[in-house]
Amino acid sequence: MKPERFPFSGMFAAFFALLMTLVLVTLPAEVPLSSVARGAAGVLAALSIVAAEALWRPRPWAYRASAALALANILSALVVCTLMMGVNGLGLACGYIFFSSVVVVPILAAVYQGTIASTGVPPRPRPVPAPVAVPAPGVAP
Repeated sequence: MKPERFPFSGMFAAFFALLMTLVLVTLPAEVPLSSVARGAAGVLAALSIVAAEALWRPRPWAYRASAALALANILSALVVCTLMMGVNGLGLACGYIFFSSVVVVPILAAVYQGTIASTGVPPRPRPVPAPVAVPAPGVAP
């Protein structure tokens, strides 16, 4: 059984990737700790593209990609806002996380129901060891 497609969530993740790319490109260098903010925006843009692809096409790892994007979003908000504004930034980050969870939690729940709950946990790929030629005892190689 294949996992479901999530075109709306995939478009949402693609829009978020576009938004983070815009932040990455347009953030002025005069902003304090702009390299930290650019790094966070770059990581979020990359994870958003991966999650958008996994949600658009029915991938068995779509839930893990979406959960990784949500976790990276929370951590980057906490780190960037706290480093840039101190304790006031922590309050701003908590407010951002609260309001973004209104959108993120239902999407994660729907993706979980469409992937893991309906098809089970996807198996992890295991490497296949290459055959090794072992010489017979007493025979020189």
